[in-house]
Amino acid sequence: RAGRQGDPGATEFYLSLEDELMRLFGSERVASVMDKLGLPEGEPIVHSMISKAIENAQKKVEARNFGIRKNLLEFDDVNNKQREAIYNSRNLALATTNLNKTIFGMLNDTVSSEVVEKFVGEFKEDWDIDGLVERIKELFDYTITDKEEYKPLTIEEYSDLLSKKILDKYLAKEDEFGSELMRKLEKYILFEIVDSRWREHLKTLDALREGIYLRSYGQKDPLTEYKLISGDLYGKMLKTIKEETISYLFKVQIRAPEERDVEIREAQNKNLKYESNDDLKEGANMTKESRVSNKIGRNELCPCGSGKKYKKCCGRV
Repeated sequence: RAGRQGDPGATEFYLSLEDELMRLFGSERVASVMDKLGLPEGEPIVHSMISKAIENAQKKVEARNFGIRKNLLEFDDVNNKQREAIYNSRNLALATTNLNKTIFGMLNDTVSSEVVEKFVGEFKEDWDIDGLVERIKELFDYTITDKEEYKPLTIEEYSDLLSKKILDKYLAKEDEFGSELMRKLEKYILFEIVDSRWREHLKTLDALREGIYLRSYGQKDPLTEYKLISGDLYGKMLKTIKEETISYLFKVQIRAPEERDVEIREAQNKNLKYESNDDLKEGANMTKESRVSNKIGRNELCPCGSGKKYKKCCGRV
């Protein structure tokens, strides 16, 4: 290539039949023909058949790369739809000053889900009321006192009744903390849980994509399987966000200033005790130093009054 400045020049490309392009996508018939012709190794080969084979190989490579990009784009599209959904919900909550309706909806959904999960079976005797009592206690710190109350009611009716009772407890907690503080707690806890769970969800999706291609050995489309599994994971993530948000709001406690003052005083007392121990250690070190300083040198006069050196009198070994 080249020539003078402005000269269009010319370019020649050399490609070996052993290059990866020809090895993967080129025709083996081309190599066999060249061997039959007996051309020496390293001799440039110029033939229309060779050019056509290289062109076909390039088209195959481009089609393969396009398929890879298209496949990655389809996988990313699944993640992008979930990302748009969670971000839209988050931005909507961020722009809302009062999230009590959202919290009440989470509470109703969580209670309804737990009741439906525990009340399985055609007969009410088979319903796991004890398991529901433990689960409600774990989530909302609420104790179901009447275990027979559900028997004359349907699942929907009992779920609504239980939600109302738990909601009354939440409203009582709001009266205790104050509406302004409760609104701040709702936002803070909700965003913290949403962000942490979304990060975990993205890591799970990355791990899922690495191994989803193994489904092709079972004659299943990896993309379809990825959509199904990622959808289930997304639903579980939303359920977890609701449960943890409601549970944290019911269990959160605010310390009074007096309690903080007591903790500070206790910490200060511990520090004072620690300082007194240091003083004792310093006193012991001073005593030790005084003992060392009272030691009599071997060339000094003996304290017995004999007038001799200490090493030749009482200090003699």
